[in-house]
Formats: sequence, C-alpha cells, structure tokens
Amino acid sequence: MGAGLLAANVGQAQVSNPTNNATFGDYVGCDNTSPFPLQIRQNDNQPIQWFTDAIQRMILTPTLTNQNWAWYQNNDLNFSGHLGIGNPTPVRPLTYLHINSSPLTGITVGYRPWMRVGALCTQGTDGLYVGMRALEGMDHAILNWSDDDDAGPDPMCFVFTSTPDNATTANMNAGLEIARMIPDVGGNEGYFGVGDWFTAGASPTERLHLLDGRLRIQELPDDPAAVDSFYVMVVDRTLNTATNQERGVVKWVPPSQIGAGDCDWVVQPSPFGPHVSSVYNGATCDWNMKYGVGIGVQVPKMKLQVMHTDDAILDHIAISGSSRFTLDDGVEVFGVIGEARTATQDISSMQAFGVLGDAEGAKYATGVEGRARMDSFTSGSGARAVGVSGIAAASGNMDVCIGVLGRAGGSSLGLDWAMFSLGSQFSTTSGTWATSDESLKTEIEDMSGGLETIMQLSPKTYMFRTEEYPNLHLSTELQNGMIAQEMQEVVPNLVRNVKIPAELDSLGNEVSPVLDVLAVKYEGLIPLLISAVQEQQALITSLQDQINNCCAAPGGMAPENGDHGAAPTDGMLQEQRLLIIPNPVADLTRLEYYVPQAGKVSLQVSNSDGKILATLREEMAQEGAHNYSWNTTDLAAGTYFCTYMLDGAVVVKRAVKVK
Repeated sequence: MGAGLLAANVGQAQVSNPTNNATFGDYVGCDNTSPFPLQIRQNDNQPIQWFTDAIQRMILTPTLTNQNWAWYQNNDLNFSGHLGIGNPTPVRPLTYLHINSSPLTGITVGYRPWMRVGALCTQGTDGLYVGMRALEGMDHAILNWSDDDDAGPDPMCFVFTSTPDNATTANMNAGLEIARMIPDVGGNEGYFGVGDWFTAGASPTERLHLLDGRLRIQELPDDPAAVDSFYVMVVDRTLNTATNQERGVVKWVPPSQIGAGDCDWVVQPSPFGPHVSSVYNGATCDWNMKYGVGIGVQVPKMKLQVMHTDDAILDHIAISGSSRFTLDDGVEVFGVIGEARTATQDISSMQAFGVLGDAEGAKYATGVEGRARMDSFTSGSGARAVGVSGIAAASGNMDVCIGVLGRAGGSSLGLDWAMFSLGSQFSTTSGTWATSDESLKTEIEDMSGGLETIMQLSPKTYMFRTEEYPNLHLSTELQNGMIAQEMQEVVPNLVRNVKIPAELDSLGNEVSPVLDVLAVKYEGLIPLLISAVQEQQALITSLQDQINNCCAAPGGMAPENGDHGAAPTDGMLQEQRLLIIPNPVADLTRLEYYVPQAGKVSLQVSNSDGKILATLREEMAQEGAHNYSWNTTDLAAGTYFCTYMLDGAVVVKRAVKVK
C-alpha cells in the first residue's frame, strides 16, 4: 500500500499524512470482537486527510480558532470536525459537510458564520447550503444559494429529469424546469416563477409569476360558505392595527362588501341590495352626486353618458331597455326633469326635456320611436297599445300647451313630415288646425273656375290591398275618395310623391323596404268646392232671374202652341239675346243669339237640377247675330236650360224636349 494511504493489515490499521510528518496516534488493533473494528485517534489536533494516487480527496479538520476567512476575521471553527470533499479539497471545510468543485478551494461570497450544521456545495464563488440556522432563539431549516453577482444573479431551479431519450422535455439533457427563484440585481427583492423558464429563455419578474397556465385555489378553508355561493377574491388593503392584521391578505369576500368605502360602483347591502349604485347621495366619497358616470367616455358631460363606436362585438345600440313584468304597470324608459319651483324663482330662460332623442349620420335616423304591440294572450275590452303618448297639462299659467310637437324640414325632395301616420287618426275635439294667417301669405288671388274643376273630378269607392301591405295598417272598410293618378291630371298641386319609410326591427334590420306612392291633399279640395258652390249659386240665381224675366215679358216664353214670339226689333238687337227655334224641341233646333260687342261666348245645356250636360260652343265671337244647330236626339223628354254667357253676363232660356 502506498505511503500516506489508509492501510488495513491483518489485525491493525494505519493513517498517515504525507504533508505533515507528525504521527497521528497509535495503531489500533482490528478484530471482529471490537464494537468498532476501526478506530482512528488524533493526538496533536491535526487534520485527517484521504488520498488516492497522491491526490487529496477528503479532509476532516480538527477544532480551529481565530480563522481569517474571506470577509470574516477571527472566526472560530471550534466544534466537532468539518469534513471536506472535492477536487480540490477545501482547505478549511466551512460546514459539517463541504463539497467543492472549484480551483478556489471552497471560497464562496455567500458564506455566513451560521452555516455550520448542514451541507455546503461550492463551485467558483457560488454556493448552495442546506442545513439549519440558529437565530433569535429559533432553529430555522435553510435552503440557501449564493452568487458572486458578476454577470447578474443566478437562479435556483427546480428541475425534473427522466430517461434521456429526448421524447419529452423532462427526457432532454437539461430536463423539465418546474419552477425558478431569482433575486433582483440589487439583491433586495426576490421573485418566484412557476413554469419552464429555461426553455422560455427568461426569468420571473413578479413576486409570483406564472409563465403560462392557470392558477387554482381548490378550497378556502376559512370560508365554508364560498362553496355554495358566488364570492370574489380580493386583496385586503386596510391598514394594520392592533385588532386588524389583514392588510395584504388574499381572501374571498361577498360581492356586496366590495367597494363599500370607495367612490366607484357599490353593491348595496341588505335591505337595499344587491343594487349597484354610483354617485348617489349618501356615498362615502366627498363628491357624492356632483359628477357623472361615463361608459366608453373618460369625462362624461351628463349624469350618465354612453359612448359606443364599435359594433363588432355588441349591437349598434348604445342603451337598450327591456322590462318584463307580471304586474299591471311597466315602463321601459322613464324621463323626469325639474322639480317644484317657488314663486320667486326665475325660469324665463330655462328649458326642460323629459326625453330628448337626437339621431344623425345614418340612412334611417329616428330621434324618438315608440313601439307598442299586443300579443295573442292580451285580451279585454280595455286593452290598448300606444306607440307614443304625449301629455301636456297646464294650470292656466301657460300660453301654449302641446302634447306632441314635431318639426321637419330640409329634405332634398321637399318631403318634410312633422307628423307621419301609417293608419287612421282620431281627434276628440276640433280636429286638425292649419296655418292660414294672411301675414304668412303672399300673391293672394281670388279663385275662379272651381265648378269646372270639380266637374272634371271622378270620385270613387274602393278597398285597400291590406294583405299585400300589412305594415301600412290600411283600413279594411269600404272607402270613399279619389284616385291620385286621376286627380293629378286635374289638380296636380294637390298630389305629390311620398316615400313611406322602411320598417325596421328592434335591432335596426330592415323588415319592409321603402315604398314610393302618390298622396293627395284632400283639404285642398275645400276651396275648390266653395268656389264651385259660389259659381253654381250665381248660375242658379241668374237662371232664376232669367226665368222670371222671361215669363214676365211678352213673347219671352214660347207658348205651348209653338208660337215663337215676335221677331227681334232693331232695338232688341242691341241687347244680349238668346232665342230657341223651334221650342218645344223635337230632334233638331237652332239657337240664335246676338253678341252686342265682341267677347268670349259660351253656350251650355243643363238639366232641371242645374247639372251641366254639355258645352255646345265656346269661342271668341265678333259683334253681331250668330246661331248654332242643336241636335237633341240623345236627350230624354223633359225640361232643359240653355245658358248663353258673354264675358260673364248670363242669359238663360228654357227648352222643352218632346219625343
């Protein structure tokens, strides 16, 4: 056996130190009856060393006092011996077991004198200590790693390895990193990360950092109620006091307890809750009701302002109200503004709107739309559906009281409708009033020709095509009225094109397209009817006067025997005069009339009711005698009136038609 090696001869053992010539005690006999067959005794307080092939492999040190080690001076290693293993072997092992792999023989910047009862591994100037620490009267179990910090702090990694076949991350050479701990550069903070940070090529940057995946708390033992109800995990931010040490604790709390002391949304506790409230009178924040709530907008201008600009996820509706009640009354949107005023308050410059709708920038823009429908389950004589209801009431202290006010103007086709009705209209009082004040009008002229215009119109009875146009809510009853296309030929100013808007559903989708139709203004016929009645009355009066004069004058009325009266004298020729020769009339007769001065002549035939049957002649005639051959074969037997008009002057003669 070579020099300096532990020798085992028959019955004895020997230990020697090639670097120290001092003898290490007596040889100790070895036999099978000794409780400790091998004993090595040290008599001169020298280390015991182990060598193979002249290379030191291990050293067991004696008690050492006043040791100068790196940053620590006069350090005593005066307990039981420390065992050092490695290459090179530590000169002075720092713990009970010190394993080294560094040319620096076990020097580590992370060593502390309390590192004794445990194992220390060193490599370069870095170290790993696993052991105990006695501090402040307590024994601590310690897992410590140290770093010289030259190239940044080194992490502590938790790595799992398996069969090296590269089939999985754990089977690769580096293995699967489960977690990693690392301090910051300054050595004042520490971070713990869960995940394979080696493969990710990164390190945790938060106190607890999940590289990926989810975090689950299976059970919260201090809150059994959380198993069967909805709770929220929060971090307690209250200040620590003598009776409250909860600051920083992560815990489950009921939603009703969240924000009770904050100035944002608050879940009201019972008996008020669980309503969610904000900016209400009585809130703990100092501003209470002064400010507003903004959704989608940072600084609201109203008590509640909603901004919605993207319908990729949500429908293009900023606010949607939906009320479902089993009770008698329900209101989806209710607007109330203002309060009772005292007699001394000045409100002369104030405006108040219960509901104000403003729509722009769309093909179909509706400021306010009301929809009311009845389902098949609704019944009862008092059931009703009201799309929009406007109520205005005054106590004798207002000049104007309006239930519904509509304004419209500026359309490109002049189709401005302040009110547009798809269905019948009803009024309990004096009907519809229209503006007709003289101060609002210009180019005023008397109307004429009303009778002639009215006689060209053709009233009709008809039924609406309700099944083809259900969205128009047309009447199902027999109607009296006009055909717009026919009326347009006679009075085009009372007929116009109308675009009935498309019908949209609650989400703005088009259900029925825009419909182009003709509409008539029936009230515009009233002035024509008045003019026609006035003209007809003038005609009747003139006819009556002519009949009276004709009957009173000699020869003015043809006698029944066929005497046509005396021939006109020269004086008579100077007057507007009409003769019917012969009269009574068979199939053909002649109308002779004298024009005292050039003018517009019209010859008309009316029945006994005054209805004009035909205009026989209408021309500009020169002064003198004229005649017209009148064929009466299409007329039934009876009394007729021939009217001769000259520039408005009327002469009427009665003609009797016989078979």
